[in-house]
Amino acid sequence: YADDAADFPLPAGLDVAQLQAMLDSGQATVAFKTTFEEARLGMMLQDAADGDGVEVTAFTEFEGRPGPVELSGKVKLGDKVARVNGQSTRGLDFAAVLEMIIDAPRPLTLHWERTGSRPQDASRVAHSDFKPIAGGP
Repeated sequence: YADDAADFPLPAGLDVAQLQAMLDSGQATVAFKTTFEEARLGMMLQDAADGDGVEVTAFTEFEGRPGPVELSGKVKLGDKVARVNGQSTRGLDFAAVLEMIIDAPRPLTLHWERTGSRPQDASRVAHSDFKPIAGGP
């Protein structure tokens, strides 16, 4: 593994405690990406509670097994989908973002944003297929 201190230096003028305080307060956002080959990712999306974007609200299981998103260990509840294969999701509702994800070719790269560093506890529900609302996007 690479040396995290060299790969991820602290911003000038900040120490670890200050940076952690910024993350905890929501003043800083963590951005990361994940790539998947699978068609079923094992997550539920919903319009974000703060009205800005689309977020993961639960992980789903299929045939008793967690999905690839949860198994990645990177994505947490409350993380927002920022881009799907490089295309911004800004201004889109959860149904439009979910359709982007379903229709996207694999491998699929999702870019995520997390505000703060205290993700919600994970919950898991049984998988159900997405059905677009008639007359929707």
